[in-house]
Amino acid sequence: MTKIKYLLTSLTLICLSMANVVSTRAQDTYIPVGNYKLYNTATGTTTPFPSSPATYNYAIDQEEQPVFNSAGYLMFGILNNIGTSGFVVGYPNISGSLTGPLPQLFPIPGNCKKYYALSVQYPTGATSPYGNIVTISTIDASTVTTNPATTGYPSAGAPQIVASASTLGYSTVVAPLNSDGTRFIYVLKGTMGFAATSSALLRYAISYTGVISGPITISSSIPTVATTPHISPDGATIAYFNNTGKFTTCNTTTGAFTAYVGMMAPVTTPIGRPTGIYQRCGVVQVTLKSSRRWYANNGTDFGYYVENTAGSFTPISASNAINCTMALGKDGKIYFGQFDATMTDVNLDYYIPSPAGFGTFGYTGSNLNDPGYAFTNQVYSVNSHVEGEDIDLAFTTPTSTNFNINGITSTATSPTNITLCNGATALLLNPSISGAFTNYTITVEKGNFTTVFNPLGGAGTQTYTKVASSFPSTDLLTVLPFLSGYTGCIRVTVTTGACATPVKELFNIVSGVSVTGLNFTVGGQTQTLAAPADVWQCAGSTAIVLAPSIAPAGVSSVTGYTITVEKGSYSGGFIPAGTSATQYTPGALPSSVNLYTLFPAYLASPVNCIKVTLTVNGLCNTASTFQLFDVKSATAAVDFLVNGPSSCGTFQPRNLTPTFTTFTSPVTTPPCIIGWLGAGSCGLAGSTASATGGFSSYNVTIDEYDATGTTFIANVANSTTAASSLPAIFTFNSLTTTPGWFSINYGTIKNNNAFKATVSITAAYCGVVSAYTWFKIIDGGPAWSAGNFFKTNSGGVASAESGDELTVYPIPTDGTLNFEWASAGDNDAQIEITDMVGKVINQTTVHELQGSNKQTVDVSSLPSGMYIYKFSGENGTKTGKFQKL
Repeated sequence: MTKIKYLLTSLTLICLSMANVVSTRAQDTYIPVGNYKLYNTATGTTTPFPSSPATYNYAIDQEEQPVFNSAGYLMFGILNNIGTSGFVVGYPNISGSLTGPLPQLFPIPGNCKKYYALSVQYPTGATSPYGNIVTISTIDASTVTTNPATTGYPSAGAPQIVASASTLGYSTVVAPLNSDGTRFIYVLKGTMGFAATSSALLRYAISYTGVISGPITISSSIPTVATTPHISPDGATIAYFNNTGKFTTCNTTTGAFTAYVGMMAPVTTPIGRPTGIYQRCGVVQVTLKSSRRWYANNGTDFGYYVENTAGSFTPISASNAINCTMALGKDGKIYFGQFDATMTDVNLDYYIPSPAGFGTFGYTGSNLNDPGYAFTNQVYSVNSHVEGEDIDLAFTTPTSTNFNINGITSTATSPTNITLCNGATALLLNPSISGAFTNYTITVEKGNFTTVFNPLGGAGTQTYTKVASSFPSTDLLTVLPFLSGYTGCIRVTVTTGACATPVKELFNIVSGVSVTGLNFTVGGQTQTLAAPADVWQCAGSTAIVLAPSIAPAGVSSVTGYTITVEKGSYSGGFIPAGTSATQYTPGALPSSVNLYTLFPAYLASPVNCIKVTLTVNGLCNTASTFQLFDVKSATAAVDFLVNGPSSCGTFQPRNLTPTFTTFTSPVTTPPCIIGWLGAGSCGLAGSTASATGGFSSYNVTIDEYDATGTTFIANVANSTTAASSLPAIFTFNSLTTTPGWFSINYGTIKNNNAFKATVSITAAYCGVVSAYTWFKIIDGGPAWSAGNFFKTNSGGVASAESGDELTVYPIPTDGTLNFEWASAGDNDAQIEITDMVGKVINQTTVHELQGSNKQTVDVSSLPSGMYIYKFSGENGTKTGKFQKL
């Protein structure tokens, strides 16, 4: 609560009540009067305060500016000396280097219990209230208590010169705090009676923490200032009387000046201190139903102007409201400091205006009982504080400050997650404050957290400052946009009032997406009807595999999952049998979970009907679903024998490892050893398969490995047949084009690479079930080479011509022609291409290898038509036709 702090000795104190004025525009609660009394404008009562220590006794100088705390105790007083030098702060006196009129005092809200004193000073001996030096001094009242004589005194820093000139001519006005905690100071250069080199309106800025910057020129030419300037409570307009006596206003944003016709201030009386008439011309701005009024008085008149409306002066008959200084009170009244010629008791008068008309003065009577002091011709000022401010609450500390963000409260030692779901960005800080304050700050620091918070510093920190007596819920992203798109650790610090202890909380911002599309299978089955789905356990298996699924967007938001299994029975609905088994697992959702592994005792056979519930916890939501299953047993098996060399006369059992008995090779008679097969007679025989519910197809594959069976080389055969039974025998016939058979160069694989043959069935309930065998090819020597190799149809062949051991494909062709044949090796073969009249087009010589041979001839450049090929090898000459597309 800001006070008007000037002793009013032997004077009349009048107040003009502004019932329709917004209460936050009023700043004065306490007015000091003579005989050490304090008048409380909020309660209409006076309270005596001590006459000692001497710091309380400031009644001898009517212009001293005292500062009280909110309880009405004097903290310190400040005045500019007349006969000596500098200004005096508190007790003992602290003097500056210059003298001048009364300084304006205002707080620095970002620094606890520190004030600024703005002075316009002049050399000792000068008598003008306007000076040639503008200074700012810092007053530190942090050690002051309610009894400054015994417990502490304020201290003043050396004056900082803001502006100076060789001649007198400066006057100043302090604007109210801006909403972000900054403050403007306006310096008017060009005062009546002094030959200033130029006139101008300059603006300086003081930051929330007291850093001064500027000036910015608002106007480079102003009407001559003839009275003390005043500013509106919103800081938008400066007003004074100019040297022609006209009331003048200035827009502080545009620098535009307006002179008004109406009450004229006399301009013939010399400017003096403190008896000059211009010092007694008061102005106060209030707003009534959007009408901006300036109430003003001079030595003879009182009334109001409507801002920016020429000729708008409206006189008000009020003899007690002239010849006064004026200020807006905390109670919504305008107070006047007026010379009391009769030196009787101080009376409080007030006037009640209305937008449509005028009221009358009211009187409180002589309840102040102040006989006054025997001063004459004195003017007592009541308006040196900044209009619209509450100086006493500037450093009020709330009894408690707490906050949460998006409803989440954390600590200063460990972060708590704040999840922004599905593209949300709001980080709503919700304060909870007990007690009064005038400003607050929100500071956010980005950083990381290990065991302690480590701020990034620099651009990783931003602060939002607000001058206000209320603290609404605030979206951090709106006031601190550097948080846009940020995820990670932050430290949020909230301070309410400059003297409050900062409250810090750590948060971890994460983004998430709701878990949707939750589903699962058990044993590959999903319950699609009301009745349970069948789940089959094959060949004594205990596995009951659950495979969950969710929409991909929510995968990264999963924080854990819970699986619950409940045994029971089904009869039109699930009937639980008793207890259930439950397990929560933190972390991501797995691709599959074996329920038997989770609950081996609970799911011991027989399982029968079960209810499976899957609950997934996400950053943004929890999703849950259940299904019913009937767990049953099934079997499936496949087996076969191996067709060994024809001379052995019996089938071999399957060879389950790539381990082979060695023997001397080549051989003339094939050995009858398990795993060793003849090149031309090898095959799979005696195949059998069975499966609960049958099977739908079978597959035969042959894979080539190195000699040890450890390194995979290639898949050389792979065929699937839709059938519900297996054939009695699978024969590997060398020189056929039957699908699924394969050709490998016999010379490179005899007694060398290992092969793995696998037969698989796709069972109705057990899936793919297979059996396999390992084998190698016996080296039969050159005598066997012509017929002992494997053959598979070449993929994509439309047709082929073959005879004896030669195969030519594809026919027709649009690019290449392939020749395949068998040879004992170490011979040359000739391939010749001619047109239909016998002209040789292409001739190729090929050196044959032992075993399988292949040669490709490029015919892509030939014109379309019919051609003749001729192949000459160790087995004779073969000819044929082909079509070039």
